[in-house]
Amino acid sequence: MKTFSVNEKCIGCMACQRVAPATFEIKNRKAVVIHQPVTDEENTLAEQALAACPTQAIEAAANQVVLSTDNVRATLERYPFLKTDLLELSGKFKTMQNPVLWNSLARHATFEHAAKMTGVSICEILHFINKKLGLEQALIQAFPNCVQSTSAQLEPVEDKLTVAEAAALQKELQKYGQETATRVSGQLAEGEEQVLDVRQMTTDPFDEIIKVAYSVPLQGSFILVQRFKPEPLINMLSSMGFSHQVLSDDLGEARIRFTKTEADAASSSEGDLPALTIQSATPVGYPIIMRLLQSKRLREKIRIKELKVWDETEKHLGWIVNKRADISFSAVITATKFKAMGVRMPAVFVWDNFVLLTRQANASSLKDLKGQTIHMPLFEDAPPAKITRYLLESEGLDMADFNFVYGEPFGRPKEIMLAFLKGQAQHVLLREPEASFTIAVAEKNKMAYSEISYSRLFNQANPGFGKFPNAGVIVKEELYEKYPEVMAVFTEELQAAISWVKEHPHEAAALSYDMMRTAPDPVERFINRVHFEYQSGEPLVAKMRDFYTILHDHGILPVEVDEPLLHLFRS
Repeated sequence: MKTFSVNEKCIGCMACQRVAPATFEIKNRKAVVIHQPVTDEENTLAEQALAACPTQAIEAAANQVVLSTDNVRATLERYPFLKTDLLELSGKFKTMQNPVLWNSLARHATFEHAAKMTGVSICEILHFINKKLGLEQALIQAFPNCVQSTSAQLEPVEDKLTVAEAAALQKELQKYGQETATRVSGQLAEGEEQVLDVRQMTTDPFDEIIKVAYSVPLQGSFILVQRFKPEPLINMLSSMGFSHQVLSDDLGEARIRFTKTEADAASSSEGDLPALTIQSATPVGYPIIMRLLQSKRLREKIRIKELKVWDETEKHLGWIVNKRADISFSAVITATKFKAMGVRMPAVFVWDNFVLLTRQANASSLKDLKGQTIHMPLFEDAPPAKITRYLLESEGLDMADFNFVYGEPFGRPKEIMLAFLKGQAQHVLLREPEASFTIAVAEKNKMAYSEISYSRLFNQANPGFGKFPNAGVIVKEELYEKYPEVMAVFTEELQAAISWVKEHPHEAAALSYDMMRTAPDPVERFINRVHFEYQSGEPLVAKMRDFYTILHDHGILPVEVDEPLLHLFRS
C-alpha cells in the first residue's frame, strides 16, 4: 500500500476524483485526499489517478509497517491523517497533539509509550494504524518483532526530555492540574502504615494488591480502601497468613487492615527465593490462579515480584516476547508465536472452550445460520476466524455465505456478550467464561438460545480427535535449568489447584468471583461447564502434533509442524 498526497501543482481538473472517488475529492477547486487506500483495489485506482493527473500534482510514498518501537511524532508527520483517526481509539491521543506536548513528549515517545499513556493495548494501536495503512497482514507476519522492545524495561519518556522541554512540559501540565488516583502511598516513614486506595484505578487492582501483600513483613500491615468489602480477597489473604480488621464499611468505601500474622517457612531466606512475574491472558484460568496463590508450599519456594491480570489478552504477548513474564497463562495457539524464543508450554489444562451462541431456537450446525450475521472475537485474520472458516468448509459452506462482524480494531468477548444479551447481536462466538455468563443470564430471563460447540464441529470434521486444546501455561525455559526443584513444586501445585477447582466448584467460585467481576453463581456455573484437565509430557506432544497438522494442512495457521514447535510442549 501507498500513502497519497496532493501538492501545490493541482489545478482542480477533477481527473483524480473521476478515477478514484474513494480517495480523492475536489474541495475549494483543489484535490484533497479524503481516504487513504486500504484495499488492493483502492490502491490500484489511486495509482491510476496519479498516472492520469496532467500536472503531476499527486505524490505517493510506500507505506511501512508501524511497530511498537516507532516514534509517535515521526509516524504522525509521515501519515498526518492518523492524527484524527487515532482519536477513534482514545481521546488521550488528542492530548499528545497539544503544541507543548507535541514538541516534548511526542518527539521522544514510541507507540509503546503511547500504549502506556492511553491505556490502549499496543496490539490494538498497531493493528488500528497498520489497518489504516493497508498493512495489517504485514503486521501479523512481523510478529514478534512488532512488539519487541529495545530493552527489558520501558524507559520513561520523561527521562528523555531536555531541560528546556521538561520545564515547558511542567508549566503546561500545571494549567490542567494533576489527576489524583492514589494507589500506594509513596515513601513511608519508619513505622508508617501503607495505604492502598484502589477506588480510582481503571484497571483490575488485584495484581497491585497481591504485590503489596507479598512485600509486607511479619507483623506488618497495610490498609486497603475499596468501594466494597472484598470477601474473596479476604479469604485468599487469610490463607497467606493475613488477619483482617474491617475499619469501616460504608456505601462506596470499605477500609480493611490486613496484618501479616503468620510467617511462611521461607520468610527468613526470602532474598534467596527466585522472584517471578506471573501473568494471565485468559480469564478461564482465574479460579486456578487464585487457588495456586493460596499454596503455602509454593510461597515457600518463590517470591511473586509481580502478578499481571490483563483485560485485553493481547497485552501479554509483549511481556513474553520481551522476557518480562516468567510464567504466563495463555492460549494454546499463541504458543506457536514463540518457537525458539526460550519458552515452553509444558502443560495444557483448558479444553473445548469456544461455543457459538444463537438466539435461533434449535440451531445445531453452522448450516442453520447460513446468511446470518455472526459477531466474532478479535479480528478477521485471528485464529478464531480462521478456525471458523475451516469448520464452515468442512460443512460445505463458505465465509461468503455469512456476514462476519469484528470489533474496531478488535472484537472483545465482554462487548460481544453484552451485545447478545441486549439483542444487538443474534449470533455470537464466545469463549469461556463469557459463554457461561451469557447462558446464565439468558436462562434467568427465559431467553431462547441454542449452543453450537466448536469442539463438536471439529470432531465431526476429524472423527476421533477428542478434546479441543485451548489454554495452558507458558514458562521461561531458563527456570527449569536454574530452579528444577522450584519448577517441580510449581507443576505439582498447579495440578493440585486444577483438581481442587474441579472438585470444589462452589468454593472455587467464592474464591474467584471478585476477580472475575460477577456474582458467585455464574462463576460456579462456568466452573461446572468448562473442561479442566491437566495434560503434559508425550501425550501432550502427540496431541499438539495432531492438532497443528490439521491446522497446517487446511491453511488455518502458517506453522511448520517440526521439532522446534513440538519442543514447546515438552516438559
